[in-house]
Amino acid sequence: MKSLNVLVTGGSGFIGANLVRMMINQGHNVTVLDDFSMGTEDYVRDLSVNIVDGNILDRDLVFDVVKGFDGIVHLAAQTGVPGSLRNPYNDCQVNIMGTLNLLEACRLIKDKSSKNMCPKFVFASSNAPLGRQSPPATE
Repeated sequence: MKSLNVLVTGGSGFIGANLVRMMINQGHNVTVLDDFSMGTEDYVRDLSVNIVDGNILDRDLVFDVVKGFDGIVHLAAQTGVPGSLRNPYNDCQVNIMGTLNLLEACRLIKDKSSKNMCPKFVFASSNAPLGRQSPPATE
């Protein structure tokens, strides 16, 4: 398998850190972009990973960081329902505008690249849109 350069946003959370660990074990080069507001650097500190301490709302940072990756796995998000009820504007900013920053950066890479390459983009949602359901959950 070819070694890939992968950016994982939210890579210090539970799912992100386990994904990062698996990707490194498969021989991929991983960079984590995280502001550590939900996860902890302890989850990824012992791994051979590049860490960018930053927020996906920082448009300039995002536009600078996304260059040179084969793929982006976007896990950074506000996922807690209680927090979204207390501060829906923050929830909206992070989940919508943060995702838009990443997608727009990818689009601009494609427009400016002589190879016309945009990294593969994987978006993972949370269980919040599904609400409480009895297994199996339908999506």
